[in-house]
Amino acid sequence: MTLKIRNETASDVAAIEAVTIAAFHDAEHTSHTEHFIVNALRHAGQLTLSLVADDDGAVVGHVAISPIRLSIGPADWFGLGPLSVLPQRQRQGIGVQLMNLNRPGFCRQSRASYFLSNRSPYEQSTLPRRIQDRGGQTNP
Repeated sequence: MTLKIRNETASDVAAIEAVTIAAFHDAEHTSHTEHFIVNALRHAGQLTLSLVADDDGAVVGHVAISPIRLSIGPADWFGLGPLSVLPQRQRQGIGVQLMNLNRPGFCRQSRASYFLSNRSPYEQSTLPRRIQDRGGQTNP
């Protein structure tokens, strides 16, 4: 297994959709529209960052970051999600690798703030309940 986290390419689109559908298939907290959301954001040119976990040429995970608009506060906020990993590859640290690679670098590069969207029970139990803020600083 040679896992590599990289930016998505045009040839990854179908695999990203399949991974996203599979990852949320049995989830109770979803309406199973995550793949539609990712595709709509991509077609609208609103995927600020789209990373895949590539295992020897096979996409086994994906995370998306896109701009969001808040009713108050600064305009430079981004939503993180969905975060998808194939069911048979979950709980192997792939999601953590996708998160760890995008959060600090994205915040430092863009000077933006973001939050997690569609937090699953897994995310709620494993990720700190904090917001990653400007420049990689963490606020409670």
